[in-house]
Formats: sequence, C-alpha cells, structure tokens
Amino acid sequence: MIAELQDLISLYNEREDLLKNIPKPKIGILSNYVPEEIIYAMGLLPVKINGDKSFNKINATSCLHHCMCSYILDSYDEAANHQFDYLDGVIIANACDARRCLHDAWKQYLAPNFIHFLDIPKLISEDSIFFFQNQIELLVKHLQETFNTHLNDDKLKEAIELYNETRRLLKQFDELYVNNQIDISAYDYITIIKASSSGLNEIFNSRMRKFLDIAHNYKPEKKYKASTLLVGCYFDNKDIINILEDCGVKIVVFYNSNGLKKFEILVDTDGDLIFNLAKSYISRRISPKIIRPDYHYDKINELIKKYDIDTVLFFTLKFCDNNMIDEVFLKMEMKKHKIPLLAIDSERNQSTVQNIKTRIQTFYELYS
Repeated sequence: MIAELQDLISLYNEREDLLKNIPKPKIGILSNYVPEEIIYAMGLLPVKINGDKSFNKINATSCLHHCMCSYILDSYDEAANHQFDYLDGVIIANACDARRCLHDAWKQYLAPNFIHFLDIPKLISEDSIFFFQNQIELLVKHLQETFNTHLNDDKLKEAIELYNETRRLLKQFDELYVNNQIDISAYDYITIIKASSSGLNEIFNSRMRKFLDIAHNYKPEKKYKASTLLVGCYFDNKDIINILEDCGVKIVVFYNSNGLKKFEILVDTDGDLIFNLAKSYISRRISPKIIRPDYHYDKINELIKKYDIDTVLFFTLKFCDNNMIDEVFLKMEMKKHKIPLLAIDSERNQSTVQNIKTRIQTFYELYS
C-alpha cells in the first residue's frame, strides 16, 4: 500500500492521540445530523463517536435495554469504559428512540460536563428547516454558556468552507473508488470516510490532496464479478466486507450515513449561514426517521443506473426499528424495478457473521 493512502487510513486509527495533543475542547457527536461546522467555528473540535471498540456491553446493558442496536450499546459502553475521557462533552441527535434513551443514560450515569440533545424534524419542508435552524441556535446558546465562547459569521463561513473542501475531496476520492480507478478495499474506503469526521479536517484535507495528486499511478489489480449498492444502517463490518470480496463482489456505492450521504451535498456560504446548515443537513435524508421516500428511492435507482450496479444489499443493525420499516418499502421498490435485493441484519461484532455467510454467498452466486 502506498504511503499517501496509508497516511489517510492511519489518521483514523491515530485520531485519539492526535486530538489529545490539541489544546481545544473536544465534543463527541452521535449522528451525522449534528452540524460539525457550528462546533468547529466556536473553537471546539467535533469528534464523531463510532462505537467501534470491542467491549462486552455489560455497562451498556446494565443501564439500557439489551434490545437496542449495537451502535448505541457500543457507544455507551465505550464511554463507560473511559474511552472518551478526553472529550469535554457530547451531542446526541434525536434520530431514533434508542438515542433518546442513550441521552438519558449518558446524562444520568456518566454525568458529562456538557451534554446536548439535538432535535431533528421528521419531514422536509420550509417549516422544518426553520425548526431545525432554531434547534441549532439552541445548541449554539448551550455551547456559548458552557464553554464561554461565541459564534460569528466570519468564523462560521471559514468552518463551512473547510468542511465543504472535505466534501469535495471525498467526492473526488469516491469517484475514483466507484469507477474502480484505485486499488482499495471497501473497508479501507469506510475507514477513510470515518477519518473525515475525527475533528482533524485540516490534516485530513492535506493528506487527501496528497493522495489524489498521485492516485492516477495507483491502478487496481483485482477484478470483480459483480457489483452491489449498500443501503441502510451505519455500516463498517469488516467480516461482511471480506465475505463479499471473497465472492468477487464489490460494494460500489455506500448509500448510507457513513458513505455518500455524508458528503454529497455542499453547504451554501451565501445568506443566512445557520439556515443554510439546517437546510443542507436535513436534506440528506441520512436516517429513515426523516420521511422523504420519493427522493430516497429515486436516488437509489439513479445510482444503480449511473454505475450499472447488479444488486442491492440492505444492511440493518438488529433492533433498528427505523431501518426495519424502511426495508419493507425498499424491497417493494426494488421488486418493481426488478433489482435483486438481499436484506441482512446483524450485530457489529464477529459472532453473528457466520450465521449469514451462506446467505450472502448463495445470493451473489445467483446474481453474479
């Protein structure tokens, strides 16, 4: 693996050590609906919590119901095991019932110096944009009161431009990956996307520019027999990715919260900046909580045609009610367009992967 690519991947693995050496308050965020630009513009660092450390969930299930998705349980368990002691607070978005419970447990049992529950609308309309703008303004007020900082338009515009640059670079990187112009595994792709939300955007942008400058020399060697589009929950399951790639299947598009949805829309830097952030963030339809099926399904069909994708893989974490409902409607939509779809649900740990390995292998043998 070339050094420039390895530097991007290692940024995620080294993020905690790097963050601890930066003399700024760090705020953990649990959802891509939290506007990172606001936090950054106020002199703080927004750090995405991904719940990908391996703990036994004993702390989580002693405070939360065990019938919750493993992302929620893992995130709480990391915090209870002092993984986030370097953070100065946490923001949890109201994307599902489990996150509401997570907020209550985090506040009650972990007692952070700062915790904020960011409400998000269910519909996308002009009224809902104004509603979300108001919620962002409440977040700003809470941050100002806690950290004795303030927000001004100049700093916010600089932050939006920085994060827009990250999105543009990710789009360029994504195009290379999708068009099979770089030799990189799907898991490394996901790790790089996760690195972009580590609160280290200047470093990330610098490393990504260096990689893109030499990417044309990094030609792929592996050929794939079939392509698939992944949709559904947050996804970073290395074992499932390995099963797919061993079957000769490439996940061409990650159309989920830690994939294309994260960077497909830029934030406008003209006019009311907080309104622009509100509009951009809720327009992405990252979670099925936001009801916008026409856009969601049209976009999936558009991506399938654009990249000549053979199949759809719908992945949901067990007990994710929002995505379980979304799965039913997506199946009907894909059936209408005669697109083969495989729906799987799993935990994030390795113990359940073998139970679905045969299903994955059988499905892609039929459609590759």
